[in-house]
Amino acid sequence: MGQAVMIVDDSKTIRVQIKHVIKTQGFDVIEASNGAEAVELYKTHHDRVFMMFLDINMPVMNGLEALEALSKDESLSMPNVVVLTTEDSASYVEQAKNFGAKGWIVKPYNTEKLLSAIKRFAPAA
Repeated sequence: MGQAVMIVDDSKTIRVQIKHVIKTQGFDVIEASNGAEAVELYKTHHDRVFMMFLDINMPVMNGLEALEALSKDESLSMPNVVVLTTEDSASYVEQAKNFGAKGWIVKPYNTEKLLSAIKRFAPAA
């Protein structure tokens, strides 16, 4: 089991599209359909997840709530989080950055932006 990127989005279609891009870079993918699932999966796989693409608007627990939960868990190192969402509100961006997000991509995204984010945070070979 190699290094992984976590995709957190309630849209299966979005997860499939992003998964394809990540796989072309040779990394494993861990998927979650909401923030609560992401927090639990990250606790289990934090040693291999070097980054996370995180949607904001999701059921059960939204992306900002998940970011806050991860940032407050002192037993875990914070992943490199890039928010991938339709939201572009300055207040959302500020909240996400306060909780440790390192980037923000507005949907619809292009593949080059995803690749750039992955390369930015990919562990050195």
